[in-house]
Amino acid sequence: VEINEISAQQRQTQTYDLKIKQLFELNKQQDQSIVELKQTTAKHNHTHAKHNHTNEQAKVISQLHEQNLLQDKRIAELKIDLTKKNSQREEQEQSINYLYQQNRQQDQRIDTQVHTTKLQAEMLLNLTMKVHEHPHVVAQQNPTVAFNARSKHVQQLEYRVTLQFEQVILNEGSGFNNRTGVFTAPVKGNYFFYFQTTAPKPKDSDKHQAAFSSLFVNGREVCVSFVSSYQDHGSCAAVTHMDIGDTAWIQSKSAWWGTNNFYK
Repeated sequence: VEINEISAQQRQTQTYDLKIKQLFELNKQQDQSIVELKQTTAKHNHTHAKHNHTNEQAKVISQLHEQNLLQDKRIAELKIDLTKKNSQREEQEQSINYLYQQNRQQDQRIDTQVHTTKLQAEMLLNLTMKVHEHPHVVAQQNPTVAFNARSKHVQQLEYRVTLQFEQVILNEGSGFNNRTGVFTAPVKGNYFFYFQTTAPKPKDSDKHQAAFSSLFVNGREVCVSFVSSYQDHGSCAAVTHMDIGDTAWIQSKSAWWGTNNFYK
């Protein structure tokens, strides 16, 4: 009986040892599974973190791309604005060059007119001296023809119109017609013409006016008078030969500096 009990205990002990061994192996396997799971989890976390980092980088790259697009758009706008400014500067330079050329031409015209006026004044002086020396002979050979007319007020005129002077102060020989502004020579001879133009000061200081007025004899321009907001007086003098029936008049010629208005 005792032997049987001992055998039974031994079998039971062996069974316990086997179960313990199995549990140990199972525990070992579980530990290995836990290690592998930890490794897998670590790899997954690393991959997830890397994925998150990649997403953040993608967001940053997207923001930088949008900024580059905005910068490109701004650069294009600046290029367009620069092109417009360059075009405006070229137009301004052209305008300045044009005004400079006009000013040089006007200076040349003034110099020519001054020289012509001096010669005409000398001729007039010689003619006056001859009249004083031989009044009766001159009166018989050259009957008196003279006129003097003026405007009573400032008038605004259109481009290329004949100036009319409504107030006639003198009209010896009845050659001047104040309704048309045209003088018709009643006798053959040399005629001396002189006229003066003035321009009012502009109400707007930014708007300047300038105009040319010319003396025409039988459609031929004889002399030119210039007047502007800066040079408010202009004059023109000329001596010309006229036959009976020849005509002379004063005509507005051209304007610049932003106005088409002429004043006499």
